[in-house]
Parts: sequence; structure tokens; C-alpha cells
Amino acid sequence: MNLITLKQTGHDFIKVGRFCIAEIPCTTRYNNDLVTELSIELQLANKHYKEIGSSAYLITVDGDPVYASSYSNHLGRSLLVWGNYTIPEQELRILLALEAGKEVDFYLARSVFANLNGRSINVSTSIEQDVIQFEGLPWNKTADPYNPPSKTTVSDVEDYLMDKPLT
Repeated sequence: MNLITLKQTGHDFIKVGRFCIAEIPCTTRYNNDLVTELSIELQLANKHYKEIGSSAYLITVDGDPVYASSYSNHLGRSLLVWGNYTIPEQELRILLALEAGKEVDFYLARSVFANLNGRSINVSTSIEQDVIQFEGLPWNKTADPYNPPSKTTVSDVEDYLMDKPLT
């Protein structure tokens, strides 16, 4: 089992597949109009990984983490279409890395559940945000931790609005 533990956040990710250039691109259509041509496939180590529910994921290039995100529902429905063709947000970057002869791998978070008020809650999106904010992965856009937004919660906005006269 290939396991990566991220340095800053300590989150564990398990390798479940590798991206490759498709032998035959898959053309998607909507109302008979060409929508896009998918050229990347995700070869999963086990076909049952498609059934894994909501999770955070990590993409690596030659073993170095470069991108983190999360998906809802299950892997087969969220990121894969028509078999193993992928529609990730980073398809062009993945394609360029593959064309340069690099290995591009796909990892899923090892554990995405936390106990909250006695219930097991999926925290995939929280893991994604933690990794994006503190790992500094090159393909992710990050907020400046030294200049956070001034309004970060609904309460902040409500407090701000309460101080303003109605117009």
C-alpha cells in the first residue's frame, strides 16, 4: 500500500490509481453539440474504488503532492465518466505532466470521518481546506494566511450589518 503523510497537516492519503493518456479520447456531447473531448483516464488499482463515498483526494506528480480537492457522492459518479475517463479540474496540468513523461498518481484520504456530538461526520471538505491552506500545493490557489478575509463567518457579517443603518 502506497501511503503519503502530508508534512504540515499530518493527513494520510492512500494511492488508489494512476492517470494516463487515453488511447482513444472520449467525446462528450449535449444536444448533439460537441461539449468536450476527454483525454485522461484514471486507472484504479481496484474497480471497487469507484464506489468509495465522499472523500478528500490528492494528486501527485513523480511522488510530490501538487493538488488537493474533495468530491461528494462517490468516486465513480463525481470524477469518472464513461468508464475511467476523468473530468478533474486539473486535466490540462495532468495532461502536460503525462506528456512530459511524469507519473501522475491519485490518492484518497485514509480517514474522512470525525466524531461530532456523538455522530460520525464526513469531514472531506475540511480536510481539503486544511491541506490547501497549510500545505502550499502548487496547483491549488491558496488564501494568504497572513491577510485573511475580514469577514469569515455568518456571525461576522451579521455583526457588521447590525452596525450599519438600513438604506
